Amino acid sequence: MKRETYKKFVSQRSHAIAVCGTTNELLWVFESKQQCTTLMGIHHSTLMKCMKTNTTYLNSFKFKIISSNNLLLYKEKEISVFLNLVKQKRSHFESYKYRNKKAQKVYAQHIINPLLSQVFESQRDCAKFLKVDRGTLRKLLNNTEEKCFRKVWKLRIV
Repeated sequence: MKRETYKKFVSQRSHAIAVCGTTNELLWVFESKQQCTTLMGIHHSTLMKCMKTNTTYLNSFKFKIISSNNLLLYKEKEISVFLNLVKQKRSHFESYKYRNKKAQKVYAQHIINPLLSQVFESQRDCAKFLKVDRGTLRKLLNNTEEKCFRKVWKLRIV
């Protein structure tokens, strides 16, 4: 089958997806659900859930199915600008959504090279950086005696 014929069949069979802001201003139009999930990095079940329940994605985007005939009416903008907006909203949304309010900050002091010392937002972040399981990290933090992790790191709760 020729590529042009295949594209014609795909465009006839697919549904165009309009991405709107929270105030219903049009941000972008995708030719199909597949293109939307691929470029935005959204899972297809999340996309379908947002469309069925009319909820917002990342508290910023709404999805609507539009007819393919109306696809040509919308102005073309640069996709990179839109994708940067999605990336920015995703990083902001993830930074406050998944952070535990009761997380304890951990100060990891490097004994040999003080420039490597840093403060971590949670025990999880510290454990991830030091490549240690959280149980061992908790034991080190709760221990009152001056033990060093791997003979290099002094750990304490801030």
